[in-house]
Amino acid sequence: MSRFLVGLIGGPILALTAVYIHLLLCDTVPPFRHTEYAPLNIKIRDAEGALARFARGLSYRTVSNSNKTDHIESRDAFRGLHVHITEAFPTVHHKLQLKKVADWSLLYKWPGRSSSLKPVLCISHMDVVPATSESSWTQPPFSGTRKDGYIWGRGAQDVKVTVFAMLEAVTALLEQGFQPERTLYLAFGHDEEVGGGLGAKALAAYLKGQGVQLEYVLDEGGPLLVDGLQPFIKDKAVALVGTAEKGYVSMVVQFKGKGGHSSFPPADGSQAVTQLARFLGDIYARLPAPVIVSPTLEFLQAVGMASSNPLISFVLARSASWPLKQLLATFLARQPGEVAAAVRTTVAVTGVTTHPAAGNVIPSLAAAQLNFRYLPGEEKDFAERYIQAMLPKHADVSMHMHARNEMASPVTPVNGSAFAVVHQAIQETLAGGRVVATVPFLLTGGTDSKHYGELCGGQTLRFMPLAMNRTAGDLKRIHGMDERVAEGAFLDAIRFYIRFFQLALGARQT
Repeated sequence: MSRFLVGLIGGPILALTAVYIHLLLCDTVPPFRHTEYAPLNIKIRDAEGALARFARGLSYRTVSNSNKTDHIESRDAFRGLHVHITEAFPTVHHKLQLKKVADWSLLYKWPGRSSSLKPVLCISHMDVVPATSESSWTQPPFSGTRKDGYIWGRGAQDVKVTVFAMLEAVTALLEQGFQPERTLYLAFGHDEEVGGGLGAKALAAYLKGQGVQLEYVLDEGGPLLVDGLQPFIKDKAVALVGTAEKGYVSMVVQFKGKGGHSSFPPADGSQAVTQLARFLGDIYARLPAPVIVSPTLEFLQAVGMASSNPLISFVLARSASWPLKQLLATFLARQPGEVAAAVRTTVAVTGVTTHPAAGNVIPSLAAAQLNFRYLPGEEKDFAERYIQAMLPKHADVSMHMHARNEMASPVTPVNGSAFAVVHQAIQETLAGGRVVATVPFLLTGGTDSKHYGELCGGQTLRFMPLAMNRTAGDLKRIHGMDERVAEGAFLDAIRFYIRFFQLALGARQT
């Protein structure tokens, strides 16, 4: 995301100026408007206890591992975390219904008073990625150390923070006597970091088996960037709310060629490795065409509307207009990978193998694994058609698709009720004296929410109510070294979920 914005610095100004006169003649009104709400004073009754409970939760080494049968590196670590959660939140476990799914994932149900209202589902996950170079961390990665106003540890940002913030918020509302009109589900998976194939997938299957149809889903996603989006938004914080995520398709392409002894290689280019090399070169020379689709279009519009720069504001707020839309797509596609990924279906080589593999043998087989990340709206067979167009006519080549084959998610509308609720909760709890712009965007990676799409009609938002400073390097700590969260930011996350639950569930006090 940071590279996406840095890539726009300077370069597009000429392009924007070139179409400025054209846009003056247009009256394009974007579909998204920022609405401001006054901040609420939501007090955390036991702030010190909440911080301590979260810190201890980070001490459990709940690393997921796709090579294990249950995707768990240490069962003892997950058992320990489960016990801690049970002991730390007795009110939740007394009032809510708990179902363990696939042994390690947790599903909580808070029944609402009205059976006619579809439930809301909030998602998080308890697993974390491994911590490399542990001795180089400022604080041990599984210590849950509290120091200098921060809580340190793997999972502090991704994403035990939302597990504990949600449970703290539910506890606070239960203690206040709130009863939801709408049912709430909390689903905490155990293997999101390796795809959620055993955790979230089983949770979704269980809900489907119970006949549950959801109003919408809230999962992890973009953070609150307190330093804005430089250079476009300098005087506001920016809350990035994912309204869609890209698809995931992997294919293997295998070439067969002349093998033999490496001391007398063929000079006609018939080797399998030579054919594969030409094929991969063609791919990177002819990448999929760039295009701006939702939600990148709404992202540009929202950034433009929040910017204090008159030219940027005027033009980006009208980025749906021709010819600016295609000019921006072409320019963004030439920027670093993270920027270009927002405007095209991407293809990446993720592995190359040969057979036989010996130092003095020319392989007769050479294969490459290609990973495609589909834009929303991409056709299902795009990867196959794209590869077919690149293959030489008379090559001895085969290809097959991996079992994991996921289309991009539907785009949740920014003018719908789900976005309105999340936006209001952000404005009322996370501003902290700042003006906050809520900006929709496209996740280029994947989340557990993909497993629940059928249950909610694709109505999913992806937001993590955690304040981060991109300039100070907070985003680099996710999956990196010295992962940490400011204590005040964690308490604000609790406030966000308290308010979100009130708005989403129609809670009333008894």
